[in-house]
Amino acid sequence: MKKGQLLSQPFFYIFAIVVIGLILIFGFNYVSKLMNTGCQVEGLSFVNDVQAKVNEVYSLSYGSSYECSIVSISGQSKSRCELILPTGVKGFCFVDTTLNYNPQDLIFPEVKDIVVKLGSSANRNLFFSTTKGASCTAEPAMIKKLTTSGVVCLDIRKDKSFIIENKGNSVEVRKS
Repeated sequence: MKKGQLLSQPFFYIFAIVVIGLILIFGFNYVSKLMNTGCQVEGLSFVNDVQAKVNEVYSLSYGSSYECSIVSISGQSKSRCELILPTGVKGFCFVDTTLNYNPQDLIFPEVKDIVVKLGSSANRNLFFSTTKGASCTAEPAMIKKLTTSGVVCLDIRKDKSFIIENKGNSVEVRKS
């Protein structure tokens, strides 16, 4: 080997280490963004499923109702209304902020804070409570044609279902 070639090899290794480091840093960044997108998709899928069931009950005759089961994996219940809970969610509340409700009925402190701060201008009626340290967060949503008489909160550790019933001009949600 010539003297010039021996001195050029360390620069090649330094360059390779820098390139590998950059690939790892940017790769980790994009993987974490992809995981966050997956969490958002789960939340939106749950909201869309609830909206579809509300629309289905709304199209039925007055007094028709479904009991909706909350599951973690599809096919766990025999219910015609089966909703898959997003990852990291420990419960959720239905609150019609345009009607009178008791804020003390909100069993999740973070949901209570959001609902009280937003007040009647919330333009949302489905609020999620996530577990501590969860990488996923679910945003509050507006389910059209859905109303409540007061507050309906479901803690997934205790409650596994709720009822939606056609009330003519709207669909009302209540605990089962």
